Amino acid sequence: MYYILDTNIWVDVTQGKIPCSDLAGKDHLLVVVAPFMIVELMKSTVKSGERFFLKDQSMFTCIAKFDILELTKVFVFKTLWNLSDAGTSKVRPTHYKTLLQLIIGSNSFTDFISKTKKPGGV
Repeated sequence: MYYILDTNIWVDVTQGKIPCSDLAGKDHLLVVVAPFMIVELMKSTVKSGERFFLKDQSMFTCIAKFDILELTKVFVFKTLWNLSDAGTSKVRPTHYKTLLQLIIGSNSFTDFISKTKKPGGV
């Protein structure tokens, strides 16, 4: 069985209430990340700017340890219906991994934003 954790769990990771080690590397606890969760958390990070960047960065470092699901429509077309069309989205889990790596590898919020604006950014 796989678990998709609620946003509040990831907020608890940010706040240090739940260590990432409690979620990662457990044979009995298989966590996957939904793309909408990354988007929701990323919006909050961008909105808060530099203020919580380092804490948010630690949360995204934890999130990056898990597999990211396909977008819902893509999953239905590709996996359930076995259609090569794969829905209409060209966004794949690798794009979210790239975004996570940009935030993880940044020294500050300003550095992160500048990396996203460069060619090859998100």
